[in-house]
Amino acid sequence: MQRALVLREITNQIRSCLEPEQVYQTAVNQISRVLNTDRCLIHAYIEFPIPRIPLVAESHSAKEESPSNLEIPI
Repeated sequence: MQRALVLREITNQIRSCLEPEQVYQTAVNQISRVLNTDRCLIHAYIEFPIPRIPLVAESHSAKEESPSNLEIPI
């Protein structure tokens, strides 16, 4: 039931805003809230010109340090 509510909230946000950054941020906030986690990260895979996996959105508690500019090496 809660999964359906989260998916509906994310879907509504996507429909109301076409900016990827806002959509990603909404997704991490909702996922973190529902799963009751201290941290949630979303990375994107970018193939060209050089393959990389940068951090595109994050949600973390005040006690957690932000891994800003975190990129997973390939």
